[in-house]
Parts: sequence; C-alpha cells; structure tokens
Amino acid sequence: MDDIEMKIINEIDKRKNELLDYLKKLISFPSENEGIPGTGKETELQNYIYKDLMEAGFDRVDKVSCNNSGNRPNVIATLKGIETKNSLMLNAHSDVVPVKKEEAKKWLTSPYKAVVRDGVIYGRGASDCKGGLASVIFSANSG
Repeated sequence: MDDIEMKIINEIDKRKNELLDYLKKLISFPSENEGIPGTGKETELQNYIYKDLMEAGFDRVDKVSCNNSGNRPNVIATLKGIETKNSLMLNAHSDVVPVKKEEAKKWLTSPYKAVVRDGVIYGRGASDCKGGLASVIFSANSG
C-alpha cells in the first residue's frame, strides 16, 4: 500500500462516525420513487444536499429538474481541483423504492431511521444508493 492509499484509509478511519452520521441523515429522508413519471419524492433531500454543498464552498451548485412537475430535481456540483487537465465525475442517485405495507412489517425499526447493528447500517437506501451518495459527497468535500 502506498502513502496516498494509507492517507485515504487513515482519513476514513478518523472520520468514520462523521460519515455514518451523514448517511443516517440522508436515510432519514423518504425520497421514494414509484417509477411513475412525475411522482418522485426526492425534492426535500435534494434541497438538503444543495444547501449542504453550497455551505461546503463548492465552486458551483445547481438544481436542475428534468421533468415538468419539478419534483425530481438533480443536484449538480463542481469543485475545482488543483490541476485543470484532468476531471473526475462522481455520481449517485437519491431515490429509493417505496416501502409497501407488507414489507414495512418486516422491518425491526422504521426504514427511515437508520440504525447500526453488529457493524452494519440498516435503513432504506443504505446500500442503494444513499451509502454511495454519502460517500461521493463526503469524499468530494474532504479536500
């Protein structure tokens, strides 16, 4: 393992609880999408992400809606690096599959109240894709 890899691993270890708290916050938003055009419920979460990236000092942050209802905005942020010849694009989605009544009965806690048990985080979207979303935002915001 080289010095850069070790530095990244050490930074993750130092800030693990901060990342988990951020993921828990993202999970708390019921950003359900039933797959029917115009019915997604991501706006509240996207507004939170937009504000968070603005406060973090990203060079540019935009909210763009790709439908007429305006209720499924995408947040696009730019953070300029040191070098200008290379770019890196990080991407994740914020919507989750709705929790149906019969499925909700199987949850030990609310799907939107993340819990860590035996080293595993449980909550709607933890692995698809709010965990990825938290990692993308957190890594871009780590300088």
